[in-house]
Amino acid sequence: MSAPGAREAIELLYLDYIDALDEDQLEAWPELFTPDCLYRVTSAENAAQGLPLAVIRAESRAMLRDRVTALRSTAMYIPRTVRHLVTNIRVVAVDGATIVAKARFAVFQTLPDELTSLFATGTYHDVVMEHEGRWRFHEKLCVHDGLVPNSLVIPL
Repeated sequence: MSAPGAREAIELLYLDYIDALDEDQLEAWPELFTPDCLYRVTSAENAAQGLPLAVIRAESRAMLRDRVTALRSTAMYIPRTVRHLVTNIRVVAVDGATIVAKARFAVFQTLPDELTSLFATGTYHDVVMEHEGRWRFHEKLCVHDGLVPNSLVIPL
């Protein structure tokens, strides 16, 4: 695959990712990952020091589905509107059916009767693989820049 083709594939996958999270289609979110994926949310400090600590860590698509089930049926949280902005997408490497990419993100959150606020900013570090004829996240590392407020409900 060429770099321009890889960039288009990554952009389309990011759009599906954002739609799943921002349009309350959480059940579609795990399907954007390979069955044996790794999804982590960690701080820039932990990432810089190579520490494995993570706010969220899921080591399979099944674990991501469990998270969605917990959000839908057992978690207690204030409903919110979330908007992810993804920019500065860069294809780092292409090797056959594997793409390594990174991008910047900003996530905004609006709670009922409150002003919209910036929730988190950071960088995605992704390994994307072709799985059953579609591009899917195999590894997604979400590195947030600063403190994340105490209620990380919707994935970054």
